[in-house]
Amino acid sequence: MTKKEKIKVNIDINRLGIVDKLDEVNSLVYKILNLDDVDLNDWTHIPFINDMKLNKEDPFYHPEGNTLAHTSMVMDEVMKLFKGKEINRKEAEILRLAAFFHDVGKPEVSIESDNRVRSSGHDLVSFQKAKYILDRLYVDFEVKIKVLSIIRNHLAPGAFVKQEVGFRAYERLSWKVDTRLLYLFATCDYKGREKDVIEALKQLENFKTDCIKWFVWGKTYKRNKFYNPLKAYLLIGCSGSGKSTYANILEEKGAVVISSDDIRKELCGNEEDQSKNKEVFDLIHKRIRYYGDNRVKKIVIDSTNYSKRNQILTILRSSGYNVEIIYFDIPYFKCIERNNKRERVVPESVIKRQYEQLIYPNYSEADVIKVVFEHCIKKFPHVAAFKLRKYN
Repeated sequence: MTKKEKIKVNIDINRLGIVDKLDEVNSLVYKILNLDDVDLNDWTHIPFINDMKLNKEDPFYHPEGNTLAHTSMVMDEVMKLFKGKEINRKEAEILRLAAFFHDVGKPEVSIESDNRVRSSGHDLVSFQKAKYILDRLYVDFEVKIKVLSIIRNHLAPGAFVKQEVGFRAYERLSWKVDTRLLYLFATCDYKGREKDVIEALKQLENFKTDCIKWFVWGKTYKRNKFYNPLKAYLLIGCSGSGKSTYANILEEKGAVVISSDDIRKELCGNEEDQSKNKEVFDLIHKRIRYYGDNRVKKIVIDSTNYSKRNQILTILRSSGYNVEIIYFDIPYFKCIERNNKRERVVPESVIKRQYEQLIYPNYSEADVIKVVFEHCIKKFPHVAAFKLRKYN
């Protein structure tokens, strides 16, 4: 891989091989989850896998040569844990699939200079590419969310030990990922290279010790629940995912709906006018505070602006609301299909951007999280099993 400038994430759909090789990618992922023997070199006709083979690794840490070779070694280490009965089958499936995708973003960000290769930010890019691919495959949602949480945070154990972070950092991490699974994955990641393995594993033990010390080992932290009559529903999903339909159902049950599209139409005369976004969200915040002050028991926030999510959540809590996030995990093609049948059609490029920006919620953000599929709602996967409810 030649030296190149660091680039912003821009997923090339055709390079991923999802468009015309979906069945083959599904077949490979099935074999990985089924714990079958897999030689990734037999799958390099799929573009994103070939990109991993062509991408050089830093020779200082990875004398094995390329990203695909390292990925195969990490997957082999996961199987050693399973065969040694250190993890159960479900954990092996999650860790093996995470191993396959954890460095898939390196070709986009790797920079070669002075016989070294840097891949800054590859954890985020790998997360985004893996999410884009997995959202189009037949993968159980609970498996998918745990795989993605490991990919996004797989550099945390080493960084936490190096930076000597405290309780708050470990608490926030435990909102996002099972720390035991993350530790086991990091173990496989370190063993899946040919240099400095022993020293890296020694540092990793400090991560485990700190997790135990801060009471976040092997469990996902949740907010303490307390009774609160005020409840806010925050709907997260693309245009065409069914948010407005769900908001209407909640409105029929007595909730007050705050919709960014309605406010845009109120201020600009057009739901698609983006010229007064600041005023739109200022008014959303003002109405949340007003309803909180007047003890309105149920409100619904229907907005597709994901960059404003943290700000809205902060205002909801300061206004006295318990928050229930409802995340719409609807396939991209289904959103496009539904959108084309609507009276107000949103441009496909807008939905594509929304889909790529979708971020799964975590328990640092809400008291309750539910996921809407095409025909049902599931409580968000957590340490405990989740129940299935009909979506009508």
